[in-house]
Amino acid sequence: MQFLNLRRACELGEPKGCTIFGAGLSQDPRVAGKRILKFLRKGCEGGDADGCYVLSKLQVLNRVPGGADSAFRNSYSACRMGQVQACTQTGLMFLQGVGCTQDVGKGLTVLVNTCNQLEHGTSCLKAAQVIASLADNGIHVNPGTGVHARTLPRQFARTGLHGMHRARAWHSCTTYASARVRTQGTTKLPQR
Repeated sequence: MQFLNLRRACELGEPKGCTIFGAGLSQDPRVAGKRILKFLRKGCEGGDADGCYVLSKLQVLNRVPGGADSAFRNSYSACRMGQVQACTQTGLMFLQGVGCTQDVGKGLTVLVNTCNQLEHGTSCLKAAQVIASLADNGIHVNPGTGVHARTLPRQFARTGLHGMHRARAWHSCTTYASARVRTQGTTKLPQR
C-alpha cells in the first residue's frame, strides 16, 4: 500500500515520490527498464538530485535505457544540485571518459572540490588515490591551487590512471549505500 502511495505522490507532482517509486521498481528484475526510466526521469526533471543520481547509476549498469552519455549528464546534474555521491561519480566519469571526453584535470578538480567544499570522505579518498597515481608517474599536483588539464602531459591524459583499475574505481563510485550522508550545498564543477 505504501509503495502505491509513492506512485500517487509522483502522479501528483512530488519529485521525491517519483524517485523512491522508480528506485523501488528497479529492485525487481521483472520490471522493464523503460518503466523505471519514466519515474526516475520525472524525479530528476522535477529537481530531485537523488533521482538524477539513481537514474545515472542505473544507466551505467544498463538497467534503464540511456547509455553512458545520458548517465554522465544525469550525474553532472545531480552533482550541481548538491548530491555528493553524484559529484564523486562525475569526477570518476571525467577521469575515465565514461559518457564524456576523458579529462583527468576536470575529474580531479571535481573530486578535490567535493572533498573540500562538501567534506565528502569518499571524494577525499578518490582524490588522494588519483594524486598518488599521478605522483607514481612523476606528475606532482598541488590540489590547493587547482588542477588544470593543460598541466598534465598528453600521454598521461590518453593512457589514463595506471594505478586505478577501471572496474574497481567504477564499482566504488556506483555503490549506493542506503544510509548515506547528504550535505546540503553545491560543489563548483568545471564546465563540460
